[in-house]
Amino acid sequence: MSFETVRAITDNMRAALESLGLRFAVGAVEKDNATAASMLPAGRISYEGESFEPTHGERPGYSEAEFGITVEIRAGDPAEAVTEEQRWAHAVRGSITVDALNAGGLAATKRVSRVRVPKASVANNKESVSLSVRALVRYRVD
Repeated sequence: MSFETVRAITDNMRAALESLGLRFAVGAVEKDNATAASMLPAGRISYEGESFEPTHGERPGYSEAEFGITVEIRAGDPAEAVTEEQRWAHAVRGSITVDALNAGGLAATKRVSRVRVPKASVANNKESVSLSVRALVRYRVD
């Protein structure tokens, strides 16, 4: 059941990010390859692992899945780039809520109980800006 839950969380996260206008490539994308300008803003979600809580007695168990979200945007003017970086950091954080991740196949069970976004960082190159967001999603395991 945990695999299906994490897969549904990933699908819901992608849908929430697509609603912001991010484009996701079909198929595998190498992290070091440049993204075509026509694909920007581009998104990538990576599964970074999980931590598992022990269960005691009749209390339900919980796990916390870690995701890396990368948003690639055009570099443009440095002053405008800073504003875009900030806008995207807050848009991503605002879109991956408990309600957004409990959509679709998780709507009836409401397995996601907490979403934390502890960090967003930026890397610049000549053609684009890469925003990396770390997201921690706590969900109930039955």
